[in-house]
Amino acid sequence: MNSKQFRSNPRFLRNEYPISNEHGIPILQPAQLPQVENFLSYHDTRCNDKRAKEAAYLIHFFKDDNRFAFLYEDNNPRKEQERLKKLAQYAATCTPDFSLYPEMSPTLQQMQVFKSRWCGARWQDMGLCVIPTITWAEKPSYSFCFEGIAVHSTVAVSTVGCVGFKQSFLDGYDKMLEVISPELIICYGDPFAEMDGNIVCFPYSAFRKKASA
Repeated sequence: MNSKQFRSNPRFLRNEYPISNEHGIPILQPAQLPQVENFLSYHDTRCNDKRAKEAAYLIHFFKDDNRFAFLYEDNNPRKEQERLKKLAQYAATCTPDFSLYPEMSPTLQQMQVFKSRWCGARWQDMGLCVIPTITWAEKPSYSFCFEGIAVHSTVAVSTVGCVGFKQSFLDGYDKMLEVISPELIICYGDPFAEMDGNIVCFPYSAFRKKASA
């Protein structure tokens, strides 16, 4: 690939999907979530998975970022098609949960949101049913962390590991309700009593060790 081809390559520019006006975050189309019976970690997915024919699974990425960073970074077309084929077996997939930490610079936080939305837009373009994972940090992140999500969308959140900063989580959660007003909230982990909204909960304890985590 010469310099001109590289400069105009969409995988370098990441500009192939509609973006929000404020921060240029890729926009996801709202998805109608099919009847889902169980959550399954991306790392527990398999090629030719017989389980996908027996039950409707929603794939999640509530793991350490370094375990799925390649989903955004790897531009190998053959490997991407293999991953898409594997995901397509299941009822739906969440977008990658690229973490937003308070100690990150605002620019890096925005990039984390961009990567998650870009993967979602890409997968929607490839025909997958995609549910956006919503993540936030402190209040300054509220200006961009909900971008690219249509009002009344179905969304996914996680309370795992949030007990130590419960109020910060709830502040961002309430802001999400205000901005997105989700039709349905899929919660990975036990919800806090203060969480309002139409919540479907998948407890973390059900996905330890050999089950899924």
